[in-house]
Amino acid sequence: MEWAFYYSAIGQGHQRVTGIVFADHSDKAFSKLKRIGYQPLEVRLHVTLSMKNLFKAGFCSRDLSRLYKTLGRRLMNGRSLEAGLEAGAGFVQDEKLRQAAKLMRQSLLEGQREYDAMRLAGFSQRDAMVVRAAHQSGKTGEAFRALGADIERQASLKGRIGRIFRMPVFMMLMMYGFFYGALRYLTPRTLIFMQNINASVPSYDEKLFALSTWVNQHPFFFTFIYLMIPVGIFLMVRSKAFKAVLDQVDLIREISIKADQSTLWTGYSLLHEAAIAPAEIAITVSDAAAREDSRKAFLKLSRILQTGIHLDAATQAAGFPSFITDGVKAAQHSGSLLESLKDMTRDLEEDVLLRTEQLTENVRILSTLITGIMVMVFFFVTYYPVVSLSLNNV
Repeated sequence: MEWAFYYSAIGQGHQRVTGIVFADHSDKAFSKLKRIGYQPLEVRLHVTLSMKNLFKAGFCSRDLSRLYKTLGRRLMNGRSLEAGLEAGAGFVQDEKLRQAAKLMRQSLLEGQREYDAMRLAGFSQRDAMVVRAAHQSGKTGEAFRALGADIERQASLKGRIGRIFRMPVFMMLMMYGFFYGALRYLTPRTLIFMQNINASVPSYDEKLFALSTWVNQHPFFFTFIYLMIPVGIFLMVRSKAFKAVLDQVDLIREISIKADQSTLWTGYSLLHEAAIAPAEIAITVSDAAAREDSRKAFLKLSRILQTGIHLDAATQAAGFPSFITDGVKAAQHSGSLLESLKDMTRDLEEDVLLRTEQLTENVRILSTLITGIMVMVFFFVTYYPVVSLSLNNV
C-alpha cells in the first residue's frame, strides 16, 4: 500500500516547494523526490490522505479521463505538455491525481522524458507506454485523447455494475439504523407503557425487551459494537474470500470475467496501435487485471508469444475463455487485427451491460423481499405488542 507524505523541498530555481507524494514508505518518498529533481528538506506522513488512499487506491477515473482529454486537446492545439499539466492540476478534484500531475510537470521541467515522468508521478505503465510510443510518431495528443476516452468508457461500465447494489445497501443501512433506534429508545418506552398498564410481555418479545434493557445499561459499549459490525462487514466484502464466494454465482462470474477481459483487451488494443511488441503488451496488461485468472492468462500469453506463436494460437494455449479465443481467432484472420480487437471489446461491453441489467432486476426483487421482511420484523417486535393490547381492550 502507498502512503501519503507531505514534503518540503528545494525545486527548480532554488525555490522552496511543498506538496504531497505517495510512496510505500518515507525512504521511497525521499528517493522519488530526488529522482524528480527536488532536494527534500522534510518528509512526514499525511494521515488524512493516507486513510483516504487506504479505502480508494489509484486515481479517480473521472478526473483522470478529464485530465487526459484536456492534455490531448491542448497538445493538438500546439500547447506544451508542461502547460497542460499546470492547467489540468487546477481543476482536478482528486488530490492524489493533482499531486501526480504536479510531479510529472516538475519531472518534465527537469528534463525527464514523458514515459519516465509519468512513471515517477505514479501513472500506470500502460498509459506511459502508449504516450512513449505516440511521442516517437508525433501523435502524443491523439494518444492522450484515446486514453481519456478509454478510461471514461471503462469507468462508466464499472459505475453501472457498482450501482446495482447501491440502493439495496442504502436500504439495509437505513433499517440497521432504525433497529438501533428501536433498541435504544422505542423498545424501552414500549416496555414502560406495558408495565404501567400491567400488561404482560408477549413471549416472542421477551428476549428483545431483555436485550433492550441490557443495551440501555451499557449504551457506550453497545454503540461501539454496533458501529463496528458494518465496518467488519465492509472489510469482509472487500476480502478475497467473499469475492471467491460471489464468483460461484454464474451470472456474477460471467459479468466479472467479461468486464475484466473487456478492460484488458482494450488496453491491449491501445498498446498494439502504438506498435509495441505483443509479448511486452501482455506483461503490461496483466498488471491491470482485476481477476487472478486473467492475470495468469496474460502472463502465460506473454511467454508463449515470445516463442513466435501467432496470437490466435497463443490465446488458446494460454487458457483464455472461449469467447476470447474465438474473437481473437476471427480478428487474426480478418485482415485488420486492431479494428477487430476493438469490435470484440465493444461486444464484450454490450454483453456486460445486458447481464448487468439482468442482475439489477434480480437484485431489485431480492432487495424488495428482504426489505419487506425486515419491515415486518421491525413492526412485530416494536409496534405489534402495543397494537395488540389496544385491540384486546376495544
